[in-house]
Amino acid sequence: MAKAERGRGVHTAVVLSAEVRDKLKQSERGLSEEIRERIERTLKYDELDPVTRELVEGLINIAALLRIDFGAEWHRWPRAYEAFATAAAQRLAGYALPPDIVADTTSEMLTENDLPETVGRMRERDDQRAHVYRHLAAAQKRKTAGFKHVRTKKEGKDE
Repeated sequence: MAKAERGRGVHTAVVLSAEVRDKLKQSERGLSEEIRERIERTLKYDELDPVTRELVEGLINIAALLRIDFGAEWHRWPRAYEAFATAAAQRLAGYALPPDIVADTTSEMLTENDLPETVGRMRERDDQRAHVYRHLAAAQKRKTAGFKHVRTKKEGKDE
């Protein structure tokens, strides 16, 4: 692709149903930007390995079922959250490797002494630093604010 085409973009024609067009127009970004963002998102999603895609799709399906069961999103109600966390752990456990599997890859970054739990927590923090997750940030802020509120009550202070 020529340099000028990459900077400006290339015009294409896409035929959309009126229903899809109307849904996309509801975006604050506008129709063209919404289409571009969604295409980029699906291309990034397609880069994942099939097992990870399957896991993500399963978690989406579980969230939808729990929405019906609890009448709320999993992140809006403590019992729904607990059910989702349990379902997610069970689903992930289904993909667990047998304990006798020996890795056939080597890493220049990790050693045998690096605990998977430590590496997982480290990568989760790295990802949060590299990307903006506004819903996660809001949840963490609510959790911290709630914790401070509970702590000050226990200390006998009014806020």
